[in-house]
Amino acid sequence: MTPNTSNPPVVFVHGLIVSGSYYQPVADFLDGEFNLYVPDLPGTGRSSARSGFRDIVESGDGLGRWMDLHALTKAVLVSNSVGCQVLTMLAAKRPELVHSLVLVSPTMDPEVSSVIRIVIRGLIDIPRENLGLWRVWLRDLFRTGPIHGIRLLRIAIDDPQLQRLGEIHVPAIVVGGERDPIVPERWVRAMAEGMPCGRAIIIPQAPHAINYTSPRQLARIIRVAARESVPS
Repeated sequence: MTPNTSNPPVVFVHGLIVSGSYYQPVADFLDGEFNLYVPDLPGTGRSSARSGFRDIVESGDGLGRWMDLHALTKAVLVSNSVGCQVLTMLAAKRPELVHSLVLVSPTMDPEVSSVIRIVIRGLIDIPRENLGLWRVWLRDLFRTGPIHGIRLLRIAIDDPQLQRLGEIHVPAIVVGGERDPIVPERWVRAMAEGMPCGRAIIIPQAPHAINYTSPRQLARIIRVAARESVPS
């Protein structure tokens, strides 16, 4: 089906370790409505550049260059988990690339200050996720490597994201899952309140990877984000 070219493009940015392939369920609901793009960040997923991800700043800059290469502007940028940190960096530095943000289960909760604590939360989340996601996670963990994954997790924990939220002046929908132990509802709402044009939506019974476990609901939110008016 030919996408509706009057709609803004949609770019999906993955989270820690996992590749963009776990966006397939939500992409299926949007196919034919939007031009969809699913890059893998350097050093993660299916990317062949294992040394490219050194910090959130560089990853955001790299995503911006990738969008320039593909002539993408005013896109709906959708991310999950650590990918949200990359998108808030990009939106603060290069707002001309962004129509709106959809930040799904955004890390990092400021109360998480160690790798061990976030790993424990992740272990609690695993049995709450769809079984099909486990196959994606395990394959991508093998590609990325657990040591590199821990390094990326430390980078994410050290990222001072709170300091830049007030600089993000594009519409932003922060989406949380009611059963997400990694990203509690209080942080979802606090993050939305920290952005001038942010608002929060909590999906009942959803765990961390909402894009895989609740794709229909997330697709509806993305459609709303595509209709947002960008403040002048």
